[in-house]
Amino acid sequence: MMTHTYLIPVLLLYVVTSSRGIAPCKLRVHLARAEQTDENGLRCWDTVKVPACGGRCDSREISDWEFPFKKSHHPVCVYGGRRPLVVRLRHCDYGVAAGTDLFHFVAAEDCRCKVCSSQYTSCEWLPPNSTLLDGIYDDIEDLGNF
Repeated sequence: MMTHTYLIPVLLLYVVTSSRGIAPCKLRVHLARAEQTDENGLRCWDTVKVPACGGRCDSREISDWEFPFKKSHHPVCVYGGRRPLVVRLRHCDYGVAAGTDLFHFVAAEDCRCKVCSSQYTSCEWLPPNSTLLDGIYDDIEDLGNF
């Protein structure tokens, strides 16, 4: 009977190289369309550069003797700090009200992997302002000491 132990290094190489294709959590600049309308329905618009966070965060699970028989740590890529930005929209309808060309938004300053908080982030699986995870934040921080 032939053993396939020679496949183990190939499999490990595949796992390591395939996971590197997903970029780590970091600040990225995205282009977005910004538009504002004044009280008369006239508008200003432009494409703006928005610093935002995106990428992969490492997660883990360890077994536990209590239900649900595992301790999970699944962080998401979110901003570590935010700052308000103002840009001037370059394209406006004739006669638009003064100030309509100023577009205010919040941009990411830096990014980090953290447990998702629906207070500032759309966590997809959590409703807005959910308190579902309030009791487990300390437990998750304790897992980081492994």
